[in-house]
Amino acid sequence: MLLKPPHAVFNKFLIMTLFIIITMSMAKMNLANAAQPPEKLSVRETICELNNLATHSPKLAQKQLGISLLEAQNLNPAEQYLLTLVKVKIEDVSDHWRRLVLLESLLPLAESIPIEQLQSTEFNQGYHWLAQAYSQTGDFENAYKYKKIYLEYFINNIEQINKQETLALKEKYEISRAEIEHQLLVNRTTINEQKIIEANNTKRLYQQNIVVIVLFVFIFIFLLVRQVLLSKDLKTLAKRDNLTGLYNRRNLFKRGQILAENYAKHHQEFCLLMIDIDHFKNVNDNYGHDVGDKVLKRFAKIGKSCMRKGEVLARIGGEEFIVLFPRESLSQSFDVAERFRQKLEQTSFKVGKQKTLQVTASFGLVAMSDIDGSFNTLLNAADQAMYQAKQQGRNQVVKYQA
Repeated sequence: MLLKPPHAVFNKFLIMTLFIIITMSMAKMNLANAAQPPEKLSVRETICELNNLATHSPKLAQKQLGISLLEAQNLNPAEQYLLTLVKVKIEDVSDHWRRLVLLESLLPLAESIPIEQLQSTEFNQGYHWLAQAYSQTGDFENAYKYKKIYLEYFINNIEQINKQETLALKEKYEISRAEIEHQLLVNRTTINEQKIIEANNTKRLYQQNIVVIVLFVFIFIFLLVRQVLLSKDLKTLAKRDNLTGLYNRRNLFKRGQILAENYAKHHQEFCLLMIDIDHFKNVNDNYGHDVGDKVLKRFAKIGKSCMRKGEVLARIGGEEFIVLFPRESLSQSFDVAERFRQKLEQTSFKVGKQKTLQVTASFGLVAMSDIDGSFNTLLNAADQAMYQAKQQGRNQVVKYQA
């Protein structure tokens, strides 16, 4: 068996040792690189100055923005992020949705920016404004999400700044451990106070939302009540004559049909009185329609004062009126009609400062038992009696004769 020379074995051992040392060195370098956070993206000094200028003088920054955009080329995400913040500061965006769209364009850029850089005051204010924009558009879930991110970054930034300042002070002045802990305690107190302020702001926003909701409910109830009252007024107008306030033709005929049906089923007596104001056309021709309207209103008022409970006075058109007497005999109805006629005859209607006018009417009275037919037949009979009263000289009550 042949033996290898000693120097050959030594050379092989040396090569293996060097290989192991190089491999371990490279592994340590990789671990060191992995442990180091990604470097912050560089931002040109002109963009930083423009961002600060936009905070204090938006108009002046707006003039400089166009020049900066022309000079800037190959902007990295951090520079694009700050220029977008400059646009938000200098533009008077009253439309919340437009402002939200502009701020949402920051999110894709933020993905390429190191977190440590995003936590700085210049970059973190984008999340603060984004939370405000979502709140103004009613998206409270995203508003809470980005408000939380803003507070976390804000606190981390404060702590990072405090740590850096503390280390610098320790290196420069070699302060004691107790003083460092005291400074940290003060800084934590400041952070807690900031948290309290933010919590109060959130609570105030919640209270404002509650007030808006209560106000909305109040307005809704107000409109609902108003609609109910309006509907009630419309129903009243559908039943009443606009000029006199009496029942109108439609409502009268509806009530008359019901009385006629009751008579047909149960023989409940009722009477109908038809009234026509005498020579009413002359009143309109001689004194005008305004005086005619006043006469009609006064006539209705006199008629209502003569009516008893259950009796219905209605205007069916022009100067024609009808009275329904439910469950009343012909003689009882005649007494009411005669009282109405006499009171009308004794009333003077003023048509001027010194002029007065006497108004009369012709009355035609009929009982359902005298007709024993439909409601329309009863109307025709009352109309005949009323015209008979006119033929006999007007200003009188005439009973229908079958």
